[in-house]
Amino acid sequence: MEHIGSKGFAELTAAGMKLSELLGERVRRESGLGALANVEQLKSRITALEQPVIDLTSQLGERVEELLAAGAGQDDDATRGEGDAGEGEDGPPVLGNPSVTFGRTGPASCEVR
Repeated sequence: MEHIGSKGFAELTAAGMKLSELLGERVRRESGLGALANVEQLKSRITALEQPVIDLTSQLGERVEELLAAGAGQDDDATRGEGDAGEGEDGPPVLGNPSVTFGRTGPASCEVR
């Protein structure tokens, strides 16, 4: 093998970088991902959709809390007149209302306990 000088090494490195760039562009084009501009448009669209998702998640949390509160009122009404309901004699056992919390950190931050 011959010894490559620093100039030869720099040329080889530059050729390798160019080849890598060309192959990357070809793979991106053939894979259907499109140009980098499309990636930027997609990132922009994702950012634009994040706030409506957060808003809808918050609205859903409020609605679930309303439904749980309404269900708690119905459970109280149902158990007042039935004596010992909930032991499985006349229907399914009453398990109570779960605790539901909604965070503001992301679209899928609902936790039921």
